[in-house]
Amino acid sequence: MISIEDEISVPALTAIEIAWIKRLHNLLGKCPERLELMTKDDTGISIIDGNRASESELADGAAREDGIVLADIINIGPIVHGVS
Repeated sequence: MISIEDEISVPALTAIEIAWIKRLHNLLGKCPERLELMTKDDTGISIIDGNRASESELADGAAREDGIVLADIINIGPIVHGVS
């Protein structure tokens, strides 16, 4: 499900941006069950083994130390903000 915010203080999404969000949503919906995503600094995302994610602290390099990081996608363009 995609929820487009309407009470915002910035310009509304353009039709091109909405179409991109829909394509991203569809792609993420086809993600293999084992794979999970986590932020990697502000430069990208790490793809981790979701079957073992509950065994790791995940933060501060623990996922990599625990050997569950399968791949990194870095310098992807937009900044990835992680919040906790």
